[in-house]
Amino acid sequence: MFPVIIFVLSVSIITSFAMVIHEPISVRTEHVHLKWRYKTRNAVLSSPFIYNDVLYIGSTDCDFYALNASTGDLIWKFHTGKPIWGSSATVWNGIVYFGSLDGNIYALNATDGSKIWTYFTSAGIGSSPTVFQGIVYVGSRNTNLYALNATTGMKKWMYYAEAG
Repeated sequence: MFPVIIFVLSVSIITSFAMVIHEPISVRTEHVHLKWRYKTRNAVLSSPFIYNDVLYIGSTDCDFYALNASTGDLIWKFHTGKPIWGSSATVWNGIVYFGSLDGNIYALNATDGSKIWTYFTSAGIGSSPTVFQGIVYVGSRNTNLYALNATTGMKKWMYYAEAG
């Protein structure tokens, strides 16, 4: 796979906005300017999450990045055992959560990238975690839905979502 460059554009004027999903949105391209870009070592197949002017994103190069959302400068990166594919991050209470195809759900300090906890699910994580009332909810490719304590990573419960 080829390296991916993350582009951040600054759009100053949008000439029309469509409320219907199938209707195109028109943007005057003379008002779209490249603000910054960052090159990863492989494809980015998850959506970015921005919190406190930090853009968090995982890559199939097995790295999770924290970039300055205004300048594109690398703040920190964290290496996982396998690619990050489809699992977009979320931040709650100063902790960033995401999954990796290595089967782990990661909880990192959002400021410096230090590992707070991991939880191994036995199969890749391609879904995006969400946090509600101090509980991290995330699905795994082993067909289980996990509810984990957001602070400690301890499993509160697991639900087997039978296919069909």
